Amino acid sequence: MPNAQGNEFAFLLEAYKVAIEYFDGYATRVATRFNILLGVDIALAGLLANSWLSATTLSSKGMFIISLLGLFISIFCMYKALRTSLY
Repeated sequence: MPNAQGNEFAFLLEAYKVAIEYFDGYATRVATRFNILLGVDIALAGLLANSWLSATTLSSKGMFIISLLGLFISIFCMYKALRTSLY
Protein backbone atom coordinates (compact mmCIF):
# COMPACT_ATOMS: atom_id res chain seq x y z
CA MET A 1 0.00 0.00 0.00
CA PRO A 2 2.83 2.52 0.65
CA ASN A 3 3.95 2.12 -2.97
CA ALA A 4 0.50 3.13 -4.23
CA GLN A 5 0.55 6.25 -2.06
CA GLY A 6 4.02 7.10 -3.35
CA ASN A 7 2.83 6.74 -6.95
CA GLU A 8 -0.20 8.89 -6.23
CA PHE A 9 1.99 11.56 -4.63
CA ALA A 10 4.39 11.53 -7.60
CA PHE A 11 1.45 11.84 -10.01
CA LEU A 12 -0.07 14.73 -8.05
CA LEU A 13 3.29 16.47 -7.83
CA GLU A 14 3.81 16.17 -11.58
CA ALA A 15 0.26 17.39 -12.25
CA TYR A 16 0.92 20.37 -9.98
CA LYS A 17 4.14 21.21 -11.85
CA VAL A 18 2.33 21.05 -15.21
CA ALA A 19 -0.47 23.28 -13.89
CA ILE A 20 2.03 25.83 -12.60
CA GLU A 21 3.88 25.86 -15.94
CA TYR A 22 0.60 26.36 -17.80
CA PHE A 23 -0.48 29.20 -15.52
CA ASP A 24 2.93 30.87 -15.75
CA GLY A 25 2.74 30.87 -19.54
CA TYR A 26 -0.84 32.13 -19.44
CA ALA A 27 0.01 34.93 -17.02
CA THR A 28 2.94 36.01 -19.20
CA ARG A 29 0.75 36.12 -22.31
CA VAL A 30 -1.95 38.09 -20.51
CA ALA A 31 0.59 40.61 -19.17
CA THR A 32 2.07 41.07 -22.65
CA ARG A 33 -1.34 41.63 -24.22
CA PHE A 34 -2.30 44.04 -21.44
CA ASN A 35 0.86 46.09 -21.97
CA ILE A 36 0.36 46.25 -25.73
CA LEU A 37 -3.27 47.32 -25.35
CA LEU A 38 -2.34 49.82 -22.65
CA GLY A 39 0.25 51.38 -24.96
CA VAL A 40 -2.30 51.64 -27.77
CA ASP A 41 -4.91 53.10 -25.41
CA ILE A 42 -2.47 55.70 -24.12
CA ALA A 43 -1.54 56.64 -27.68
CA LEU A 44 -5.21 57.03 -28.63
CA ALA A 45 -5.94 59.03 -25.48
CA GLY A 46 -2.97 61.29 -26.27
CA LEU A 47 -4.21 61.78 -29.82
CA LEU A 48 -7.70 62.61 -28.56
CA ALA A 49 -6.35 64.95 -25.90
CA ASN A 50 -4.10 66.61 -28.46
CA SER A 51 -7.06 67.20 -30.78
CA TRP A 52 -9.23 68.49 -27.96
CA LEU A 53 -6.55 70.71 -26.50
CA SER A 54 -5.64 72.19 -29.86
CA ALA A 55 -9.32 72.95 -30.45
CA THR A 56 -9.54 74.79 -27.13
CA THR A 57 -6.25 76.60 -27.92
CA LEU A 58 -4.44 75.43 -24.82
CA SER A 59 -0.73 76.10 -24.83
CA SER A 60 1.64 73.60 -26.40
CA LYS A 61 3.22 73.18 -22.96
CA GLY A 62 0.04 71.47 -21.72
CA MET A 63 0.02 69.11 -24.69
CA PHE A 64 3.69 68.29 -24.09
CA ILE A 65 3.01 67.48 -20.44
CA ILE A 66 0.14 65.14 -21.36
CA SER A 67 2.38 63.38 -23.90
CA LEU A 68 5.14 62.95 -21.32
CA LEU A 69 2.65 61.61 -18.78
CA GLY A 70 1.45 58.98 -21.26
CA LEU A 71 5.02 58.04 -22.08
CA PHE A 72 5.89 57.74 -18.38
CA ILE A 73 2.87 55.51 -17.67
CA SER A 74 3.68 53.27 -20.61
CA ILE A 75 7.36 52.90 -19.64
CA PHE A 76 6.42 52.24 -16.01
CA CYS A 77 3.99 49.47 -16.98
CA MET A 78 6.53 47.86 -19.31
CA TYR A 79 9.15 47.99 -16.53
CA LYS A 80 6.76 46.34 -14.07
CA ALA A 81 5.94 43.63 -16.62
CA LEU A 82 9.64 42.97 -17.20
CA ARG A 83 10.32 42.73 -13.48
CA THR A 84 7.40 40.36 -13.03
CA SER A 85 8.43 38.09 -15.91
CA LEU A 86 12.00 37.83 -14.61
CA TYR A 87 10.93 36.40 -11.25
